[in-house]
Amino acid sequence: MGTMLLSISFAAMLSLGVASVKDAPKQLEFRVKIFQGDPLGSREEGSLEVLCDSKFVTAEKRRGRVFTGQELSALDHRGELIYHQIGIGVEATGWVLKNGRVYLDISISHTTSGKAVEGRTQLNTETARSVGVYTLDNAFKLRLSRKGDKQTWAEVVVTVPSE
Repeated sequence: MGTMLLSISFAAMLSLGVASVKDAPKQLEFRVKIFQGDPLGSREEGSLEVLCDSKFVTAEKRRGRVFTGQELSALDHRGELIYHQIGIGVEATGWVLKNGRVYLDISISHTTSGKAVEGRTQLNTETARSVGVYTLDNAFKLRLSRKGDKQTWAEVVVTVPSE
């Protein structure tokens, strides 16, 4: 019912000249691969692992996310069951600029669980964030950590799906 009212309201705004189709937010498609291991290694040799090969679509200025890992259950302060995500995720917000470019606020995070003490859950999170202008349809890397030979990073390609 709410979606129908929103559609009718937008259609009425279009007919009155209050809004135009060009004012509607564009969609952004994020193709994300998350890697762990030696950047010069290979999957065949076992020195490079692809943890995630996924995509998500979101509207401009709306946050989108992809996650690989598991959920850890715990009780909150009211005694209700909640879930903490343990693993690696990429989160992004962006909007399209002119000349095939896009402005992004994008981050990669790795959350691990520590030892529980007195019923409290300890979560450790490492995050890398990049904010700036990128070129559409060009892959870029977002590095999280460089611990010896075992590195973690995401390769991302942002496109505007055809309308």
